[in-house]
Amino acid sequence: RNVVVVDNGGHTIKAGFAGESTPRCIISNSLAKSKGNVIRGLLTPSADVSNVALKSPIDRGYLINGNLEKEIWSYLFNSDNLSVNPKQCEAIVTLPLFALNANITLLADMLFEKFGFTSVALVNPATMVAENETSPSHRLKGVASDAWCGVVVDSGFSFTHAIPVFRSQPVMSAVRRLNVGGKLMTNYLKEIISFRAWNMMEETVLINHIKEKLCFVSQSFEKDLKTCKTVPNPIFRQYVLPDYRTSHTGYVFEDTPNPTEGEIDQILKMNNERIYIPELLFQPTIIGVNQRGISEVIVEAIEASPAELHSVLFSNIVLVGGNMNLPGILERMCV
Repeated sequence: RNVVVVDNGGHTIKAGFAGESTPRCIISNSLAKSKGNVIRGLLTPSADVSNVALKSPIDRGYLINGNLEKEIWSYLFNSDNLSVNPKQCEAIVTLPLFALNANITLLADMLFEKFGFTSVALVNPATMVAENETSPSHRLKGVASDAWCGVVVDSGFSFTHAIPVFRSQPVMSAVRRLNVGGKLMTNYLKEIISFRAWNMMEETVLINHIKEKLCFVSQSFEKDLKTCKTVPNPIFRQYVLPDYRTSHTGYVFEDTPNPTEGEIDQILKMNNERIYIPELLFQPTIIGVNQRGISEVIVEAIEASPAELHSVLFSNIVLVGGNMNLPGILERMCV
């Protein structure tokens, strides 16, 4: 328990101890700010998230506000969460690819001087994945037994990276980036709902929750768009919005056989939005992002790697990041 591992994501922080299979705690990597510029503090499952703006220390994947990150980490390490004394621990903290030297120095200074960790390792997620992938079937013949070769596809809050890895280290010249992440998808869903139904532009937290509950990756996008126009429509769902008395997040209407009286006035109808939002990963041009989709980005990254690695890279692709929890994404990637 003397090695603390912190996955410092743009949306959430996952933290625990080295050797454990799951994080001890997951908290929001932002502070909630309501109208009037009043800071409410860190979001909790029971928090009122109506009309809340999120003030984050990370923008587009990179640290921009060290003081705010210190405040969040102080909350992370206290007795209500990890309950550790940093001065008696070592730390492993994730760092995005291509981080500026100023970012690296700032993080190191915070961990050593503010919190007092005895030692610190700042690593990128691809390296951590490589260290975790120890199966003999993942290794190249003739290289060191602890070496790993494959492609790590990291799709998180800010963007998506395809990272070829050889001998457990990223091939930096072959890394490819897609400027589509969870934040862009949530913001686009806000715009669609605000145009088609109610104004939800101030409800970032709620819309993000709806996205995670209802959106899924279509296996045949054009076919499913036509299905959305049929009756009956198997894709159509209704989401009961929260009243902030009995519920703070809302729920899927079809999953509740006996909704309470009056909830019919709080229903948000979700149809082709359920498949349209995740499709941005595969067709970013539909909203004007002039880049290829995630599948093509992976191929580009592999083709930019040394030719002798192509076969093993194509055969060993690891998907990580919050967007990889979208239902259907693994099946679509395999197709």
